[in-house]
Amino acid sequence: MRAWGIWLRRGVGVPTALVVFGFVLTSLLVQPDWRVELDWATRLTAASLLLVCPGVAAATAFDVSRRLRPTVAMLSLGSTRPWVHIALPALAVVAWSVLAYVLVWAVAAVMVFTHDGVGITDWWVFPETLFPVFSAGMVGLLVGMAVSGRWAAPLAAVAVLAAAVVDSPWGRGPFEAVTTYGTLTGLQRPTGRALAAVVGVLVVGLGALVAARELHRSGRTRRAVVIGCAVAIVVGTVVPAAWPWRQEVYVVTQEPYGCVGSDPAVCGPRSRLTLLRPVQTSLADAYRALAGTDFTGPTSFRVVRVEHHSDLNGAAPLDFDPAFIRGDRYDPGAIARILARPHTCRALYEAASAAPILDAEDQVVPWLQAVLSGKAPARPVPDQVASSFEVIQACDPMTGDLH
Repeated sequence: MRAWGIWLRRGVGVPTALVVFGFVLTSLLVQPDWRVELDWATRLTAASLLLVCPGVAAATAFDVSRRLRPTVAMLSLGSTRPWVHIALPALAVVAWSVLAYVLVWAVAAVMVFTHDGVGITDWWVFPETLFPVFSAGMVGLLVGMAVSGRWAAPLAAVAVLAAAVVDSPWGRGPFEAVTTYGTLTGLQRPTGRALAAVVGVLVVGLGALVAARELHRSGRTRRAVVIGCAVAIVVGTVVPAAWPWRQEVYVVTQEPYGCVGSDPAVCGPRSRLTLLRPVQTSLADAYRALAGTDFTGPTSFRVVRVEHHSDLNGAAPLDFDPAFIRGDRYDPGAIARILARPHTCRALYEAASAAPILDAEDQVVPWLQAVLSGKAPARPVPDQVASSFEVIQACDPMTGDLH
């Protein structure tokens, strides 16, 4: 522990962590829409891995090649120190970088709860973000043990980036994580895909660690061990990305649904009901303003994601986005778009027949916005608006899932 403490204090982990913290926090704060949803915030930080992991690998390789490796060469003869000591520089850089991510998540959590938002439900984000940082450090350790001098750091960064290039035909590499630039309400990470990603990057990291240990041991390097490590690194890099998955990176949540309010009720995942109250309040206000018109037909609305319409059970689809929450109300323009789509027309998914529906919505939405903002009366409904809404109501609705 004393040796690791020295690396924690004197290695490049501290400046690396400061850069990681500043970069990840800045990239998070320039995207303000997540501030009522911690899942969104944490997944957004995962996008930084594509640049953070090469940096962690380069920093580790620098410490190992310029500081640890010469010392090992001088003291290895007759040394009784356990081989794990060669991993201490990498573990120090990794520990500081992990701390940087944890601090960013803490800042995000404080901001979310300050805005009366909802907490974490996507727990996979933590191993999917931190394990690549660990494995990047192990790659840096391997490169630092194999290459001396100034080339170690850039080669380590290139090695990590190369994994992304190799996996690009299929998807994300081991040093990337699934991110999001929108709400995760109604979605969840499939356990199988998340577990495969975590295990894959861990195999890469452990393979690099064992290979570095083999380069450190006195005597001849065991070729079978090195080949085995190389195979493990290749498998961990390629298989999770190239596997023929039947599921997308996000699927419809299995969380139980609940509802808030009435006339109309608004339904969604129980963990998000707090966020749905402004939607229900604004829809209830709109129903009172539009009383006596055809726009108050649906008695309930239900959050729909990835075109999953089979569980609507008579409810109108709700395309919910917390970015439109305005205090205790929902954005009037978003409310108008919700009311203009009492069901999702199947024709919208067919290029030849989508235009009439979209044209009809273009007629209805501006009038609804004017009514909800008090700039136009709700009655009588203009003939052009009424006829356009009839086109929408008469379309064939989606009742199943879009495949």
